[in-house]
Order: sequence, then C-alpha cells, then structure tokens
Amino acid sequence: HGTYVAATLPDTASTPTPGASYAPPVQVSTDGRTWTVAAGIPAGATVTALVQGSRKTVWAAVLGSGVFRSTDEGRHWSVAIPARIPITALAVAGDNLVLATDSGILVTGTSSPSMPALPQLAATVDDLELSPRCAACLVATLPHGGVATSDNGGVSWKRNPFRVTFESVAAPADVPGALIGMSPSPSKRSQGLWRSTDNGVTWRRVLSAPLVDHLYDVPAHGSQPAELLAFQWGIQVYSSGDGGRTWQRVAKAGGVPAGAAMAATPA
Repeated sequence: HGTYVAATLPDTASTPTPGASYAPPVQVSTDGRTWTVAAGIPAGATVTALVQGSRKTVWAAVLGSGVFRSTDEGRHWSVAIPARIPITALAVAGDNLVLATDSGILVTGTSSPSMPALPQLAATVDDLELSPRCAACLVATLPHGGVATSDNGGVSWKRNPFRVTFESVAAPADVPGALIGMSPSPSKRSQGLWRSTDNGVTWRRVLSAPLVDHLYDVPAHGSQPAELLAFQWGIQVYSSGDGGRTWQRVAKAGGVPAGAAMAATPA
C-alpha cells in the first residue's frame, strides 16, 4: 500500500500565537483511518498546496515560509525553497517543480530547487494541474478567463482565453484532452462547471449551479473507477464517472473536510 499525506488548515489565524493550540499542519496515514503527525512543518502553518513527486518525495507550499520537501512519504519535512511570497499551487512535471504565485508561474528543478527570478507565465494563477496528455503537460487557470497549457513542464505556455474565469480546473486522467473548469460565483451567469474536450480551446457548461466551490479529481483505485466530485457550498455533492460529461447529485455532506490538500505516494 502507498501512503496518504493530508494537509489541514489551522484552527485560528494563520499567524502562530505563542502558547496557542493548533491542528497539525500535515498528517500521514497508511490506511486512511489512523493518522500520524508529520515533523518539520511549524505548528499553525498554512499549507496551500501539496503534491507527490518521484518515489517517496512529497512537496508542500507553506504560506509565508516557501516550499518544504519530504523524502520519506511525508513523515519528515525540511525547507527546500525559503520564500515569503504566497505560493498558491504546485506541480511536478518530469524533472521540473512548477510554482504558481501572484506574479505568475515559476519553474525550477526538483534536484536543486531555488526561487526563479522571472516567471515563465506572467499571470496570476488560482490553480495549476498536471494533464494526462503527457508526462510534462500542465494546465493553469488565467485571471481574465480561460486557461493556459504547457507541453514542456511549464517552460512555455499557450494561452486559451475564454469569457469565463475559472477558480479551479481538473484534468480527468481517463479522458486525455478533457478539462473541467469551476466558476463558483453566484452573481455571474457563468456559474457552475464547464467542460472542454480540446484542451481548453472551446467550452460548454455541463452543470449549472451556484456556489460549486470545490472540485476534486479522484483517481481509480483497485476496482474503484476514477470519478470527479464537486461540492456545492460544502454541502451538496455532485459526481461524474464519465470524465465530467454528465453529473449526478449523490449526497449531502455536513461540510467540506478540514483537509486543504492531499497527496498519495505510490505503493
């Protein structure tokens, strides 16, 4: 079995207060039921992104501290890139570590990571995801609508503008070229989920609902097929088993889990 690594939001403000009690920022489990607190990330820290690297390596972006790395499946962590700028998303594409920041997308190497001086894509990005089209393929949301795609690990990008601004994007592993964009704003007519089958060039709406504010791509596991999950205001849950083409209301939840991000190392 592999190992699950989960990052949790702090109970109070993101600025640690001496003597205060905080939820552990990162926890590790081998069965998804029993969890152990990871070492190395300060108590009260806010983990904004968590991604699996190669073998037993996991990367985490920590607000105000930079990027941390674990080489033992998330059990122990150390600073890999000290940085005070907010890092909103991470991705590992081949030998590249790709960082999304307010100034744009930055690319560095996974073997000797450092903070690059200039962005490869000069645009504020809310979400950054691997694309199953190739091992070095990436997709990122654009601040004024649409997405940008990269086929070389984030070194160069192609912009695909669209009238809808997506807060999050998913790339279903079982449908190469398909993308799901999330527009949660209740005040805009574009609210809901949108789907592209040509890598973000054209889009059509597949779920019209307000406040769909969390989108998860759940990979296949054993006999369980891959699926997409969308949460409407953390209460109503929608599911898609066909790469986002159709959606079904499946349950009501008591709230979105406390985990801000999750990664899983291979078995």
